[in-house]
Amino acid sequence: MRRQPLGTFIKERRKRYKKTQLEVSRFVGISLKSYRRIENNKSIPKQETLILICRALRIDTSEIKWLYLYAIRSEIQLLELANLYFSRGEFKFALCVMSRFFALSKAKKKKHFITIGLFLLMKWDLYRGEVRKEMARYACEQAESLTKKQLLLLIKTVFMPKKQKNRSTNRFLF
Repeated sequence: MRRQPLGTFIKERRKRYKKTQLEVSRFVGISLKSYRRIENNKSIPKQETLILICRALRIDTSEIKWLYLYAIRSEIQLLELANLYFSRGEFKFALCVMSRFFALSKAKKKKHFITIGLFLLMKWDLYRGEVRKEMARYACEQAESLTKKQLLLLIKTVFMPKKQKNRSTNRFLF
């Protein structure tokens, strides 16, 4: 079964409720051009924007969770999303996000991202009181080959994650 693109799902829901693109874009607080790019699968909305689109179109966020995950094409966004779910204690979905992250990093042949992902997993293993020595050893060996820039990215992404802001609510998307 082929996965439906996020924008296509949003477009179909908007048409079902007989709303115009202009109405939804105004409700969300983005330009009509930006909203059209989302519906045409040319752009992936931020989580805050997606929450507002879901509200405007009466979409339960659980309906869109997987579509959003597979729409993301940035390793950094996936790491941030995984970190968010780990911090909320939703380990099952966080591991699904990490699985997507590793597949994307491997496909793009970005070894340093794979190392960063291993460190993120180790961080949450330590919080939970579980340590996998083989993974820690492998990650440390891989970290020795990272450049200074890649090490800074590792520290920034894993150990100093940015806080999620949400214009509409204090809750996170999913």
